[in-house]
Amino acid sequence: ARYCEQNPSVRAQIYKWWERGISDSMTGLYDNIFFKEQHRLMVRGAQRRMAEYEKDRLNYGERRKPNPPKPFSLTVYDLKLKIINDTYGHAEGDWTLQQTADRMRGVYHRGGDIIARIGGDEFGVLQPDTDKRGSYVRANHVQQLLLETKVKDEMPIRIDYGTSTWKEGMTAEEMFSIADTLMYEQKRQSGNNR
Repeated sequence: ARYCEQNPSVRAQIYKWWERGISDSMTGLYDNIFFKEQHRLMVRGAQRRMAEYEKDRLNYGERRKPNPPKPFSLTVYDLKLKIINDTYGHAEGDWTLQQTADRMRGVYHRGGDIIARIGGDEFGVLQPDTDKRGSYVRANHVQQLLLETKVKDEMPIRIDYGTSTWKEGMTAEEMFSIADTLMYEQKRQSGNNR
């Protein structure tokens, strides 16, 4: 440990190895394991802050109004990758994954935002201090940016999404399930099942 403290280049290399261990090699985004762990931590933190808020509210009443905990949201995306792979090949599919990651980085650039590739063609984003409306605005922005991005200057990149915002008593699994269900509903309505 002392050697690392005295040698910034060694410390930087160890950090790179650590970061590589929690990221997706294709996109450079965080992986599903890191994403799920961060999501659980955010939910636990929100539950703790809500309990503190309720305790302060009961103890101080009108004398000192405590601030309620800030909301946080989750967005789940499903990329229409199969049709791109089937039409143009896997090299273009890989390009599409990288373009998707780049567009998401451009929209979700605040310090606490966590963007991850959580499956082959699925992405997840944790957004602290973001309410339901803010989450939808950002998700729509990603969707529009991708529609403007064309594979081989022909086919727009299509993506569906669902969002959920944490509410008191909600578990990480419930929050994810709501976003996932809404994403599949959008997918069904858009007819983008490939």
